Amino acid sequence: MAGPQIAVQLYSLRHAGDFDAQVGLARDAGFTLAETGEPVGLTPAEMAAILARHGVAAVSCHVDLPDLRRDRAAVMAMAEALGTRTIVMPWLDAPLRPADLAGWRDLAVEMQDHAAALAAEGHRLCWHNHDFELRQADGVLPLDLLLDPGLPHPLPWQADLAWAARAGQDPEALLARYAGRIASVHVKDLAGPDGDPAEGGWADVGRGTLDWVRLLRAAWQAGARCFIVEHDDPRDPAATIRAGRAFLDRHLPALAAA
Repeated sequence: MAGPQIAVQLYSLRHAGDFDAQVGLARDAGFTLAETGEPVGLTPAEMAAILARHGVAAVSCHVDLPDLRRDRAAVMAMAEALGTRTIVMPWLDAPLRPADLAGWRDLAVEMQDHAAALAAEGHRLCWHNHDFELRQADGVLPLDLLLDPGLPHPLPWQADLAWAARAGQDPEALLARYAGRIASVHVKDLAGPDGDPAEGGWADVGRGTLDWVRLLRAAWQAGARCFIVEHDDPRDPAATIRAGRAFLDRHLPALAAA
């Protein structure tokens, strides 16, 4: 059985300096794997060189829908330059979000087109959830349409369990529903009533209201093997990713050994 991969989403460090500084902080916190976001003022080759200099590999990359629509070949070239073939759709700006069930069905069809084109070149397209895909439209969860296993190219799920909980969903139930189809899990926590207001309702993993020991076990049982530390608005990004790394180092080995 494959052991766990532990990575960090560099979005968590976006306010901690330039890309070189972000990757350096990730390496200092013990990460040798990272998930990248959109390049900011750098070419993919420049990003890859910075990652390599710090001894960090890209486990996956986030790419927005407009980029896929504009130039899929460029998206694939970027991923290949970074050394990964796992491309994740991370977000829909409000104007891009379907307003009804028919719109979500249309988006699911479009995502199949992108997934087929990427798969033909050896790439994998995944979907990362927030809360809006987990709020019912005419009694249907949009995420179920996007991840429908009956589609020709069903999208693997990058599970953001804190966003799922914020949407009022049961993260464990979702993990069970999509068992065997989980590309990776984003690991962050929901703040309790005493949380830092500056952090947008989020908390470092293990310091919030979610039972992450239980969730890690459920994710492992559902087939997840890649766990990515993230925090949307950390006050101290370096401390946050160190805390996340320490939490996963403490709890994941027991799951892998069981």
